[in-house]
Amino acid sequence: MAVISKAEATRLLVAETARLPAAAGGCALCGLVLSTGALTVAEDAEAVVVVDGYARRRGHLLVVLRDHVEELTALPWPRYAAMQRLAWEASHALGKVLAPRRVYVAALGAPSALPTSFPHLHLHVVPLHHGDDRDRPANVFTFTGGVLRYEVGEGEALAAELRAAWPSRSP
Repeated sequence: MAVISKAEATRLLVAETARLPAAAGGCALCGLVLSTGALTVAEDAEAVVVVDGYARRRGHLLVVLRDHVEELTALPWPRYAAMQRLAWEASHALGKVLAPRRVYVAALGAPSALPTSFPHLHLHVVPLHHGDDRDRPANVFTFTGGVLRYEVGEGEALAAELRAAWPSRSP
């Protein structure tokens, strides 16, 4: 993995957003859902779980709604519960694969599109390993200290490990 600066991450995100298919409507997260592939860890009818390509921690996952919804209150409980179920399952898979000290689950996003944040409703599932100031939310959910970018094949290998460790849905 390489660490790139916030400026470089912003430049890359802007360039990627400009290349989105028309079906994404200019939304980077809609584009992410449309291009699910080797970085996809799990999915259901409501959302997909992907390895975050612009992460602050190795194993940072995103749970992204399949359709473009911006407000949590626009979701009926069963749809939100389905997202949270995926986040819970992701936390278990991360525990098996990376053995973090803790896992954060956070619903983040901007009220309007920004180069590094999107209004499309999504959850972050972030493994924490340090147990010190580096794991404070203010340090985890910012690009200020740089962004991790997986080398070719690294993100795909991690996604495969997480898929293999994904908890069963049977009771």
